[in-house]
Amino acid sequence: LRERLLSFYRGRKYLKSEIAVEVEEAGQGKRLLKITVREGKAGYLKEIRFEGNRHFSSNLLKKQMLSRERGVFHILTGSGTFEEDDWNADLAALIGLYQQEGYVRMRIPSVDTEWDDEGGITATVHIEEGERYLLREISMRGNDHFLRKELLGALVNREGRYVNYVGLERDQENLAEFYRNAGYLDVAVQGTLLFDEGQNSAVARFDIREGPRYHRGTVAVRGNLLTDSEVVLREVPIAEGAPAGERDLLAFQQSVFATGLYKSVRLTRLKHPDRGVVDLIMEVEETLFFEFEYGAGYGTDTGLRGFVGSTFRNLDGRGRRLSAKVLASQKEQNYFVDVREPWVLGNRWKWEGGLTGSYQEAERESFRIRKASAIASITKKIFLRSSVAVQYEYSRDDVFDVKPGAVLSPEDQGTANIAAFRGILVLDFRDDPFNPARGSFHSGTAELASSYFGSEVDYLKLTGQSSWYFPLFRRNTLAVSGRAGMVRPFRDTVEVPIQKRFFLGGRTTVRGYKEESLGPRGPDGTPSGGDYMVNGNAEIRIPMKYGIITALFLDAGSVWLRGDPANRFDLRESAGIGLRYITPIGPVGIDYGWKLDRREGESGSEWHFTIGAVF
Repeated sequence: LRERLLSFYRGRKYLKSEIAVEVEEAGQGKRLLKITVREGKAGYLKEIRFEGNRHFSSNLLKKQMLSRERGVFHILTGSGTFEEDDWNADLAALIGLYQQEGYVRMRIPSVDTEWDDEGGITATVHIEEGERYLLREISMRGNDHFLRKELLGALVNREGRYVNYVGLERDQENLAEFYRNAGYLDVAVQGTLLFDEGQNSAVARFDIREGPRYHRGTVAVRGNLLTDSEVVLREVPIAEGAPAGERDLLAFQQSVFATGLYKSVRLTRLKHPDRGVVDLIMEVEETLFFEFEYGAGYGTDTGLRGFVGSTFRNLDGRGRRLSAKVLASQKEQNYFVDVREPWVLGNRWKWEGGLTGSYQEAERESFRIRKASAIASITKKIFLRSSVAVQYEYSRDDVFDVKPGAVLSPEDQGTANIAAFRGILVLDFRDDPFNPARGSFHSGTAELASSYFGSEVDYLKLTGQSSWYFPLFRRNTLAVSGRAGMVRPFRDTVEVPIQKRFFLGGRTTVRGYKEESLGPRGPDGTPSGGDYMVNGNAEIRIPMKYGIITALFLDAGSVWLRGDPANRFDLRESAGIGLRYITPIGPVGIDYGWKLDRREGESGSEWHFTIGAVF
């Protein structure tokens, strides 16, 4: 009880609170529980000081810590809050920083705290750096099947450099992982740091017991009632008789789970050390194959919107998927039916095949469209969240209610059959796809429509995007993104159809402007779209309390027409502020952007409601 009460008070900044719990006899078999509380003053972290730090500056040491001195905006940022768990982790991080740089025996003997009259805490961290040790040699014993040179490449530490004491444990695991990935599943590695007497140098010694090298034997599947065993067996990345490395065994288990057909997957290994063979048993528990989903929301560009859909993931017991979805808003309706074949080109190539039928009715700023299309595609996953795809789309586009000023050629209105091949590359290296703090995201699309493919219009369209995320001080993030695109008609096509041209402005491009309001305009002021497009965004994201993020952004973009003196490159800029609330499906927020180059007849600013990341 006392510990729970202390935790309660300290969680509310009463760091010097004292609690005494006594039990007294009250007579007649009853007991009196007496709790005495001395709350003291609420405290906050006013200043962090360091003494004894010669090698690292105080500012650098503070950057390693989660605990932060109270700042001007502490009410929003939460700076100055003292959390005991964070503080202990901070001290461990400081020790780790020194030990990575050769100060093997660095320690923090004490931390002094001083309180002022307002509850401000000045914490002084006393540091004893100790001697700095150079790694004179790395020795290996027991490595019968691999050369020392091969094994050194797996290590963090290097001869002739300062000892990375924290990295020694990682080096030990890296060596074990190197062997396990080569099939030595029973390997044992012991690392030891030996100090040279009387010198500031040391030797790292690794004792290795390799054990047998295992090769893949038979593979059995258990627990599959409605799915064919082939669904599991086609995921095996190891040929029979080949070395069974840990990485490949883990990839096998992960790829079976990634099919979405099983709610639990367990790989049992039956080792035969005398023969160097490991047999595999994949035990699975099937999940529900039918899925129904729905949702609703609101956006300034779409108005009220919602969706409903369903998926069946196990056609013919072979993991084929059939799905249907309807997305509707006040300005657009989309209907989809999709069939997916997991390995359309066989087990070796592992490309997913798809057939998609869709129907769209949409109201855009300058026109309306009805579109029925069929898409055949093959897609290959190349990294965790990256892929490459090739598509062929045949669509019948009916463009109508085109505002007169937006018409550039006969292709801008009426009905046309468009057939195009499309290549898509997506590279996603973000740490979190919903709220990234570091990493990058890149995508590129090349689309070619030609009469040779059955199209009534001919054009080439190229688009690309690159976004980067950089962690800044105090857990802030700098996000920068660039987009560009071009589309060119050829052969008998005079101008690219309006639905294939570029438009900018709005919540995901230049937020100081309305949707699709930038770029070339007709005589009546109607946006007509352009052949070329560039768009840049920069945003600083500042985390606050309660999952709220404040964003300061700068956007710029231009859309223009090739060879049109009246509609040349014209970069427009806006800046603004946004508030985001982080949810499991991504941030929900409001952005307010001001035009930096406002012109006559334009509004001074625009606001946008967003569900999902802006970029």
